[in-house]
Amino acid sequence: MKILVSVLIIMPKVKSQKSIVKCQSGFTLMELMIVIGLLVIFTTLTIPYGLNFYNARMLEEETASVATVIERARAHAVSGKEDSDWGVRFLYAQNQFTIFKGSSCGSGTIYQTFNLNDSTELESEINCIIFERHTGIPKIYNN
Repeated sequence: MKILVSVLIIMPKVKSQKSIVKCQSGFTLMELMIVIGLLVIFTTLTIPYGLNFYNARMLEEETASVATVIERARAHAVSGKEDSDWGVRFLYAQNQFTIFKGSSCGSGTIYQTFNLNDSTELESEINCIIFERHTGIPKIYNN
């Protein structure tokens, strides 16, 4: 004898396609316009601060490079490198400065030349600094 077991599956009635409410997802045009407007406002407020920050960092880097070059010239003089005085000459028109060997600003042998960024300018009354051999005592020559 076989026992037949049947399972009754109850299917819910499906309404017609016309009666199903469609869910819309996404953003409305008004929401997108508000977000874009806020982004524009925040961007215009932060750009000047970002540029000021960038310019300040560039100025710090250039100042540090000039100080490093001056210290390098002094170190060459103190160590007696090539048995000579060493100096730094500032070439304002070319926006450059050079390390040179010798005891005269005009006739010293150029050792190395450094260029500043186009956005940076040298401004000073100092034309040249010469460090005495072995002592490193500076002699400053003004324009």
